[in-house]
Amino acid sequence: MTKVQIKHRFSGVVLFETEIAAEYDGHSHGFRLGLAVKAAYNSRADLSGADLSGADLRGADLSGADLRGADLSGADLRGADLS
Repeated sequence: MTKVQIKHRFSGVVLFETEIAAEYDGHSHGFRLGLAVKAAYNSRADLSGADLSGADLRGADLSGADLRGADLSGADLRGADLS
């Protein structure tokens, strides 16, 4: 298992933390961060102001997620539902 944290983009405070299965250890940080974002969303975590730069969010259903002030630079949002 690998621990993945989602931190606030300015303060560095941990907004959400989850364990990712060992089978994903060899994947990129962006991929693991994408899995963490999906877990945070499912847990109804507040991701406003989160550092999500480089996250792989392809096809993610994030409808209704509060991403105000989040850093999504370099994130792959192809096919993601952000409505």
